[in-house]
Amino acid sequence: MWESLKTYRKPVVITTSVVLLQLAFGVDYKFFIINIIWLLFDDYGKKENTDTLHGK
Repeated sequence: MWESLKTYRKPVVITTSVVLLQLAFGVDYKFFIINIIWLLFDDYGKKENTDTLHGK
């Protein structure tokens, strides 16, 4: 569980922040939809191939 939380830490923080800001300042649907689409299509779960980073 902790490993998956480390992997998805950034989207969890962003999603929580967006929801709290929406609740605090009123719901802006365009802003909310844009952020959700951005989170869905970003590649957070993919691990980088470290062999190509080091030239192996």
